[in-house]
Amino acid sequence: MKGKNIVIVVLLGLLLFLLGWTMNERERARRKDKMMDRLREENKELKMAYLSLLEKFLKANGVEPSVLEELHKLKSEIDEMETEIHVELESVIKRISDGEGTKAVKDLAKIVENTLKEKAKTDESFTNRRPMLNDLLLYAKEKGLICSRLYENGLKLKELRNLESHELAPSCSKLEIGMSVFAGIEIISAVR
Repeated sequence: MKGKNIVIVVLLGLLLFLLGWTMNERERARRKDKMMDRLREENKELKMAYLSLLEKFLKANGVEPSVLEELHKLKSEIDEMETEIHVELESVIKRISDGEGTKAVKDLAKIVENTLKEKAKTDESFTNRRPMLNDLLLYAKEKGLICSRLYENGLKLKELRNLESHELAPSCSKLEIGMSVFAGIEIISAVR
């Protein structure tokens, strides 16, 4: 009888341990989910703040209302965008607010290029092309991801990016910079 009692006590102890461990795992998972939700919300708020800063800058520099409309469109899609894009957009916004328009265009061109690369890499018709911005813009136009006007504005974005990359102290008008920012935002929105 004593041996039976010991076995029952050990089994009950083991059962209680497993029950406690399972409850603890559920609680950890619940806390982890709650923390992830909080971090997502904070991330969204941070992204919205960056885009609001860009909007203020663009308004202060007399940018066309259509650019601001595109910025609002991008804000509305903010949850669907990857974190990497938001990090890069932060760089664009910082450069614009620091008065480094051509460097901001260069950063935005990189975002556009990588966004288009993601679309093109899954398409077998693109495998023989180089993943350069010019080829990617042409691919997007051919596939109907962007219209002809947006393609041409994308080429202007590429032109300013190359100017920033290859010339010392390049100078561009605010109109060119604004148009390139507009084009980049619109391409990102269209391709997404």
